[in-house]
Amino acid sequence: MTDDRDENEFIQGPRWRVRTTPAKRHQLAVVTVALIVLVGLAIMGPLIRLLASADAPGVVVLLPWLVPTVAMLVWVVSGAEPAIATADDDEQSWPGYAIRFVLVGEDEPRPVPARVAAAVVLGGPIGWPVLLVGCATLLGLF
Repeated sequence: MTDDRDENEFIQGPRWRVRTTPAKRHQLAVVTVALIVLVGLAIMGPLIRLLASADAPGVVVLLPWLVPTVAMLVWVVSGAEPAIATADDDEQSWPGYAIRFVLVGEDEPRPVPARVAAAVVLGGPIGWPVLLVGCATLLGLF
């Protein structure tokens, strides 16, 4: 009996982008971003409350929301790549795919006003988990 399968088939990673329908992938991306936003709010909310309880000036109290929101605005307007559903899992992680899907679009970028609106609404809460995961990655924790 001969085996016509590629000899590397057994060492390839999961192909999460192509193992499901686009509708299910989109739903899961939205749920993933909702969870990321909840984590971000759990970080950002106490920071804002701490600054407010310390009688910090109003603009300083808003900084935990303002800084990551501006960073996300710059990212989505300055040419962020859209989420691309390919079989190659090395291109981007699932959370990266989900964030790009919600903020930028899939395969083709959304119009700039839609990206700006998404970044203003979700940028702050998404920015904190992205920052923490990025720092942890740089420190070798991931």
